[in-house]
Amino acid sequence: MENAVIARPYAAAAFQYAREKDMVSAWRQVLANMAQAVSALAELAAGGILISGEQAAEVVIAAAEAGEGGANEEQKRFVALLAENDRVFALPAIAERFEVLRREEAGIVQARVEFALPIDDKAAFDRYLEKHLGKKVETVYEENRELLGGVRVYVNDDVIDASIRGRLDRLATALAGGVVNR
Repeated sequence: MENAVIARPYAAAAFQYAREKDMVSAWRQVLANMAQAVSALAELAAGGILISGEQAAEVVIAAAEAGEGGANEEQKRFVALLAENDRVFALPAIAERFEVLRREEAGIVQARVEFALPIDDKAAFDRYLEKHLGKKVETVYEENRELLGGVRVYVNDDVIDASIRGRLDRLATALAGGVVNR
């Protein structure tokens, strides 16, 4: 939770700068690479290997430079600023918040779709969701055999449960005398 709070102003500043320079896509990629490097460093730290903020910054910059398109000077200064303020380990939360800001500005919602059986035409399903929600949708698909069939869709705080498991649960509630939501 702490990193999420710390991430907000850094992500907002990075997003504003990236938007002004028309470099949102490049910043998105570099932040993702940096976040991945920090996650690896966090695993080392959890294993008892201590890494200073300065060392972490060097590893993160190297990872960003190795990624597609590399890191520019502004992105390197951004990491240096994070290191100066002992915030390098907040990079995964910063990258996540940056993504939220990008989606909000573009009018995109993120949907997580759980399915029991493979969805043959995911593009058609995406189009259906976009029409149903009235917004552009970025979809993440996850297999969940416990659903037995159908799908369960998560969008923000909403859940659309069109699974067999969901129907069985609602039927069991109705038979037990409970309230059923349709």
